[in-house]
Amino acid sequence: DIVHRDFCPQNVHVAFDGHVRVVDFGIAAARGKLAETQSGEVKGHLSHMAPEQVERPKDVDRRADIWALGVSGYEALTQ
Repeated sequence: DIVHRDFCPQNVHVAFDGHVRVVDFGIAAARGKLAETQSGEVKGHLSHMAPEQVERPKDVDRRADIWALGVSGYEALTQ
């Protein structure tokens, strides 16, 4: 499994043929092999981060991406 860790509307592209693609896997990591960032450094879009991604970045799993998908969906439906 891959944890994207930066899922947000800017990283979702719709191609001309209608296919949706998630892009920018720059800070993604394989589950169980999450790389630590420099102390105190936050990577990604804070507005879409799950609370545990900010508090315990080493413990992030696919649920953080699901949180970000929910935030993105909420934004799409309410703005």
